[in-house]
Amino acid sequence: MARDNFPQLVIDALRLRVATRCSNPDCRRPTTAPGAAPDKVNNAGVAAHIYAASAGGPRYDPAMTRQRRRSIENGIWLCAACAAMIDRDTTAYTADRLEAWKCSAEERARLEQGRRLPEASDATDQLLMAVTGQPRRFLPDVIPNAHRATAAALEQLDPRFRVESEF
Repeated sequence: MARDNFPQLVIDALRLRVATRCSNPDCRRPTTAPGAAPDKVNNAGVAAHIYAASAGGPRYDPAMTRQRRRSIENGIWLCAACAAMIDRDTTAYTADRLEAWKCSAEERARLEQGRRLPEASDATDQLLMAVTGQPRRFLPDVIPNAHRATAAALEQLDPRFRVESEF
C-alpha cells in the first residue's frame, strides 16, 4: 500500500499556520532558521500525520479516505523530536490530543501575530518594576533621586540645615 504523503501546499500551510513553531504546547520551539548560505533555510519541522499515512502506522484509520489522509485536517506541524515522540507512544498521544494541540497552536499564532514575543530580559524588567515601581530605564536615576529626596525631606524638618550627600 502506498503512503499518503502531504502535498507541498499542505506542508507549507501547516508550518505557516503555527508561525513555524512546534505545535506541542510543552515545546513550541521555532522550527526554521536561516541556513549557512543566504538563500538557504534550515528546517527542523515536520508535517506529521495525526492519523497515519499508511496501514500499520501510528493511529492509522482504515476508514479514512486517501484524500482525507493527505489533507490539512489530518496534519500537525511539529519539531522533529516531538514528531518522533508522538509516533512512539500512541497511547499517550491520541488523535484527539494532537488535534487539541493543533487548535491551540493555531490560536496562539493568531494571538501572537503582530505582537512582540517575550525575551529573557522581560522577567528581569518586570521584577525590577515590581520592586522599585520604576521601569529599568529609570534605574540609573533611582539612587541620585533618593539622595535628593532624602535631603529635601531633612531640610524641610529644620530649614537651618543644608543637607549634602554623596553616592
